Amino acid sequence: MEGLAVKTLIRDRRFMKHIQARKIISLVDGAKGFAYHSYEETEVEPVEGMSVKTEYVNGGSLHTCYFPTPLKRGDTHRFAFRETLCREQEDKPTENEDYAGQCFVTPTLSYLQQVRFEDERPAVVWWYDKLSPIERPGVPDEKHILSIGEDGVVEQEFTQLYGGLYSGIAWRWAG
Repeated sequence: MEGLAVKTLIRDRRFMKHIQARKIISLVDGAKGFAYHSYEETEVEPVEGMSVKTEYVNGGSLHTCYFPTPLKRGDTHRFAFRETLCREQEDKPTENEDYAGQCFVTPTLSYLQQVRFEDERPAVVWWYDKLSPIERPGVPDEKHILSIGEDGVVEQEFTQLYGGLYSGIAWRWAG
């Protein structure tokens, strides 16, 4: 993957949506699509350059994003989608600590994660990079702390992601 940009909206301590834009380079002839999985039951709505088929399984969602035409080796393709939680999950209690991030099984050159906090803002926000599932989201320290802008937005850019490791932005609410 050449690039991934994710915009996440958090309102009243709850995840509202992600908008993801991906630019990929096909390594094979005839690539028909891209598999995207979530640990939650989510709905994906195409925004650009794809259609989608979703299967719900125990422990999450399997989204297959189909390209308009199969890609040839070396072709680049940009596609984007909006992801929201299924309605039946909207009433889950909120956690005191949460994160917006990605697992990078597919090697990725660059990743930009942006989080917009509407209404309440967390007490502390930090970034984490290339952590295992057990380490994620890490512990905030002086080096990793992020400041939330006046508009409620915080963002972090990451490079050279790989190996099934996780990168992203985490936060902890006051009280």
